[in-house]
Amino acid sequence: MVPDSIGLESREDHLSQTDSGSTLAPNTCNEMSLDNIYGTILDQSKKDAIAVIDELNKRIELLEKEKKSMENEIMKVQE
Repeated sequence: MVPDSIGLESREDHLSQTDSGSTLAPNTCNEMSLDNIYGTILDQSKKDAIAVIDELNKRIELLEKEKKSMENEIMKVQE
């Protein structure tokens, strides 16, 4: 592994020196990894969205109860 203290150019030189020239499809592995990453992000985003919606629905219910309570108080004061 290349230490973090090596500059970008040195890293690129190191990578080119360690390139085996393999013709195996490296992109396939990268694509699979990207698909997994995208899938994970998408799944988490859906879970997060559902959690946000649930939280907003609870907040709406609370606000509706508060509104009803205030309306009842106003009606009592008007009587």
